[in-house]
Amino acid sequence: MEAYKSRKMETKELTLAERTIEFTGIPCFDNGVYLGSVLRGVDITANKQHLKEIEDAQDSAEQARDLLRTVIERVPCALFMKDVDDDYRYTVVNGNFADRVGRPESEIVGKTDYDLFELEEADRFRSDDTAAVSLNKLQVVREQTVWKGERVVWQTFKSPIVDDDGHKSMIGIGIDVTELSDALVELKKAKDHAEQADILKSAFLANMSHEIRTPLNSIVGFSDLLIDTDDPKLRRDFGKIITNNSEVLLNLINDVLDFSKIEAGYIDFVNAPFDFTELCRDVEQAFSSKIPSTITFSLILPYDSFFVNLDKNRMMQVINNLISNAIKCTETGSITLKYEYVDGKLRIFVSDTGCGIPKEDGDKIFVRFEKLDSFKQGSGIGLSICKTIIERMGGTIDFTSEVGVGTTFMVEVPSEVIQREDQDTLSGSRSRRRQTLPDQVKKRHILVVEDNTSNYLLLRALMRNYDVERAENGVQAVEMAKKHPYAVIFMDLKMPEMDGIEATKRIRAFDKKTKIIAVSANVYAEDKQQAYDAGCNDFFCKPIRLNDVIKAIEGQS
Repeated sequence: MEAYKSRKMETKELTLAERTIEFTGIPCFDNGVYLGSVLRGVDITANKQHLKEIEDAQDSAEQARDLLRTVIERVPCALFMKDVDDDYRYTVVNGNFADRVGRPESEIVGKTDYDLFELEEADRFRSDDTAAVSLNKLQVVREQTVWKGERVVWQTFKSPIVDDDGHKSMIGIGIDVTELSDALVELKKAKDHAEQADILKSAFLANMSHEIRTPLNSIVGFSDLLIDTDDPKLRRDFGKIITNNSEVLLNLINDVLDFSKIEAGYIDFVNAPFDFTELCRDVEQAFSSKIPSTITFSLILPYDSFFVNLDKNRMMQVINNLISNAIKCTETGSITLKYEYVDGKLRIFVSDTGCGIPKEDGDKIFVRFEKLDSFKQGSGIGLSICKTIIERMGGTIDFTSEVGVGTTFMVEVPSEVIQREDQDTLSGSRSRRRQTLPDQVKKRHILVVEDNTSNYLLLRALMRNYDVERAENGVQAVEMAKKHPYAVIFMDLKMPEMDGIEATKRIRAFDKKTKIIAVSANVYAEDKQQAYDAGCNDFFCKPIRLNDVIKAIEGQS
């Protein structure tokens, strides 16, 4: 027995001639006496190869599962699978889906939508699922939900799948398309805005054609009549009509130029101290001849002088525009301009007793190209320009109105006060300042540098009490400035042979004192700065006015 116990059956594999043989030794006993072993050999080469193939397949399958799991986890969307035949229970979910649901994956797998979501939302998901299965094709669902406290737009792709055994499942992929959805909304808004702007621009061009031709018709017609009549009274009346229509045309052109700069995203501001009370009086003077006799114009000025640090020209532009609109809308009654200073802000009010603005049209007031009354003169961009200017200055503009009673526009602009003098409230009209040439500067020697003969003749007419000479280009101007001392040089900037900028630089090389006034049809800030950098003392935009000429010469020491 002990001998039997010490003898065991053993199995060994040997490779012989590329074959694998499995040898098994079986011990034999006789009455407990070990007689020997029976050796059995079996060729297991095919079995070994089959086992290896199975192991390799298992390894490949495991690698594929790992890769698939990695892809599922790393794909930038919420991915899930449901067992259709088991009440649409979740069988596979990735981390993004679990994050969206707000639960770990272990709490989602094996559950239905009714276990995870509110009843209304679960009903919606089940309806989408059953529709995809019944139609047996891909379904795309877009929905808006709140996720982590924020609005999210999801687009989910759901597709039924059937395995070889006929078992039905469903795979779903949810993508966060919030940014894309918002971009499409903004794109549609931009498209609608562009289409509306195109319509408005077409209307604007048609309106501008009418608005430009209307004053031109009067200018051309009365210019012909002025030439053919010798009656002094008729000549004065015709001249006044021509002047008024020229002002209308100039304002239209200025509006279009300003609008062009606004469209390009560029408006220049040059802040400097000036007397706002004086500006209001200048506005009154400028409009004294334009306001019909049926309208009373009043000023309410709380300070005799009130120096602020703002862009004077831009403030003048806004006030002029508001008063021009008031005149268009008022046939009889009054127009009032007043201002006050409260809490570091300059407040300006332009009131009229005109037709008023209907409530339904209130939103259109500051919209470019919009005209509430197509029979009123104007480009339809003036108030839009005013709004842009005031907002760029850090202020606000608004209005109150009542149909049949009148309108008040209110402008509020933050401003530093330089100096002010209190006085009793003033109102009513004041006499216009005389625009005459002072005796002490008459017969001063003036040089006009201008290549255009008509422009030169205009300047000579404006300065008929002066000794005026002409240079037709920059080269002549430099030579004449070397030979004669001039009180003032009016320098056109755009000329042949040598422009005004270069001519000014050359004159400044030998003459630092003579006042040089740049005269140009270019009105942009860079044109002005270029003239100042060259050595010009001032810059006048065409068309030049008698008052500009007087100011230029009165400042001559």
